[in-house]
Amino acid sequence: MKRKLLHTIFLSFVIAMMGCDVETDDDEETVDAEAEENEEESEQESNEDEEIEEQGTEEDENGDEETSDEEESNEEEESAEEAEGDLTAHFIDVGQGDSILLEGPDFNILVDTGRHDRDEVVPYIEDQDIEQLDLVVGTHSHADHIGQLDRVMHNLDIDEVWMNGEEGTSDTFERALDAVLESDADYEEPDAGDTDEIGSAEIEVVHPQSLSGDPNDDSIVMSVSYGDTSFMLTGDAEEAAESEMVNSDHELDADILKVGHHGSDTSSTSSFLEEVSPETAVYQAGEGNSYGHPHDEAVDRITSMDIELYGTAEHGHVLITTDGDSYDVETVSDSEPTSSSEEPETDADSEDESSEEEETEEEESTEEDAEEETGSSEACEDGEVAINSASEEELQEIVEIGDDRAGQIIDLRDSQDFESYSDLTRIDGIADARADTIEEQGIICFD
Repeated sequence: MKRKLLHTIFLSFVIAMMGCDVETDDDEETVDAEAEENEEESEQESNEDEEIEEQGTEEDENGDEETSDEEESNEEEESAEEAEGDLTAHFIDVGQGDSILLEGPDFNILVDTGRHDRDEVVPYIEDQDIEQLDLVVGTHSHADHIGQLDRVMHNLDIDEVWMNGEEGTSDTFERALDAVLESDADYEEPDAGDTDEIGSAEIEVVHPQSLSGDPNDDSIVMSVSYGDTSFMLTGDAEEAAESEMVNSDHELDADILKVGHHGSDTSSTSSFLEEVSPETAVYQAGEGNSYGHPHDEAVDRITSMDIELYGTAEHGHVLITTDGDSYDVETVSDSEPTSSSEEPETDADSEDESSEEEETEEEESTEEDAEEETGSSEACEDGEVAINSASEEELQEIVEIGDDRAGQIIDLRDSQDFESYSDLTRIDGIADARADTIEEQGIICFD
């Protein structure tokens, strides 16, 4: 009985232990299943997160692309707005000189102001219904480029003036500089690399970096862009200046080139023309000028590169109109101004004119006698030399004129009067460069 009881207890114990093992295995299986399930859920959530991140990245990228596209579109719209309307570049026929009016939809710029012995720049500008100029540029001090600057300053509303900083010695230069300094206009002396935006016009100065002492080669040279159309305006820059620009880092490529120094063979070098590679070129010179501008050598270099050439000596005013994309060229042969400008007041103008009208015939006769003795002329101002009547001594007040050349002038004027500075090349030893120097002094009166 005892053994049977022990056996029963033992069996119960064994059965209890087996039950624990079963439960333990079931628990372990349950835990394992739950772990696997949790792992699957975690993996699924991770995949979902990755999908969401990828979708977010794609959306961000798409958003960035859309933003970039919008920005590019806005830039294009802004660019189009900037170039809205037409720009007309007026290469004004001012005889043997330079003057260029850039008339845009939101800007007016004048580059050079013609000769000192003429008066057509202000009337021409007024004929375009323009009373205000945003910028006036005097490329250098020669009187055929800043000759009417004093009249421009006196008759029009000028915001800003650029000059190259050289110190001219002529009366023309002094009058021009005085007119600028006495005005309310801002004054700047730009260097190569300077840029400016005036309305929808973009300007870059490409020369000079510094002054060399040569007025022509120190000319302010500037690139003016309107939309995709560009102009290279060179003043009287010659070979040395052109070489310096070619060897610089400045972008010289342009659609339209203003030919340097009136078409002289000292300008428009092959290397410069190749660098600018214009489609069209314009020179400014007087019809039948004694300098022979434009010189055949320069013309041949230009036309041999299939550049279309226009000139004021041949065509009168040359007008180039662009919408910022394409451009058209028009010429106007009738170059006579329709009016005259008001001359700035001088000390002589402020004298009492009535006293002159009351002069007696005796006084007039005395003055005529005095003129014959001194070689002066009533048509000339104080300080000027009347080249067609001055004495040999008075003629030597002119720079580059000594005893021998003064004698030549007296002999030459007996057969034909001197009518302009270009006529000085009739004198032995006076070529274009010396004539320019004499003109810069500006004291000759062609009575």
